[in-house]
Amino acid sequence: MQMSFGTLELAQRLKRDSVLMKIDVLIEWEKLRPQLTNLYKRELSHGGGQEPF
Repeated sequence: MQMSFGTLELAQRLKRDSVLMKIDVLIEWEKLRPQLTNLYKRELSHGGGQEPF
């Protein structure tokens, strides 16, 4: 995983022994991204809010 400034800051705050950091190492987030994106199709169109009537 490439470290961004935000990821680096988060790692420093949570420390490496944190449960969240251990979970992050175990999960392959990029494999999940297509499945999660399909759940939120409106995310692709940048349309937020409630569906129109």
